[in-house]
Amino acid sequence: MSDTRATGLGMRQQAHFETLHSLYERHQYHPAVMEYRRRFIYEPMFRGMDLNGARVVELCSGSGHNSVYLKERFPGVSLTGLDISRTACTDYETRVGAPCKLLDLTDPTGKITDTFDIAFVVGGLHHCIADLEVVLSNIAAMLKPGGHLVMMEPSSQFFLDPVRKLWYRLDKQMFDVETERALNHEELFAMTKGNFQIESVEFFGGPGCAFILNGMIFRIPLRVKSFTAPLLLQAEAAWNRLPWRACHFLFVARWKRT
Repeated sequence: MSDTRATGLGMRQQAHFETLHSLYERHQYHPAVMEYRRRFIYEPMFRGMDLNGARVVELCSGSGHNSVYLKERFPGVSLTGLDISRTACTDYETRVGAPCKLLDLTDPTGKITDTFDIAFVVGGLHHCIADLEVVLSNIAAMLKPGGHLVMMEPSSQFFLDPVRKLWYRLDKQMFDVETERALNHEELFAMTKGNFQIESVEFFGGPGCAFILNGMIFRIPLRVKSFTAPLLLQAEAAWNRLPWRACHFLFVARWKRT
């Protein structure tokens, strides 16, 4: 595991995640949440892709549950994790059996020398608002020409985003308003400086997103999440057919390295 010092606001995010790590583990990787991730995040993210034989880096990898899914689906994949939290990196290496590099993506000197075919991130870029242009430049440097960046992030085009911003400001246990916010996909892409081209973007997320995926934020007990999950997963599938991006919490996007 390599060690790069977090700088500036990155140090705030590092401290924030270390504090939330145990709570996040219990809630965000509960079986109901993992089923939500499988159906509505992983399957759209990797639709039509064969990652067997590919070198893949998970950005903001946490303790490795997303990478475990890829390892099970594509047994021939070569995985590496990358996170700002030392605790998360240690857990990743134990869970996935693959290396995890300690790195602040917002650090302009924090590049890694490895190159990858695929970089993917599940809800991590919106924690990197200290300098998204640097983050995207660092990611581009990790990818081979023709490689892909695949992401899932909260959408600022959701009609309740003003409420979400207020919640971020008031709920100091769960959020650090200075270092995270929902993202506008078009604005994010404009920061890439020609390093990527868009292959696809899909907007999704309704009641299942709120009360299963984000149950920790709403302080929903795990037993309640388990009981309500089957109905909420059905409701989510119906909600995601709505064509208006303003109806959806999240987006999944796939970009190609130029």
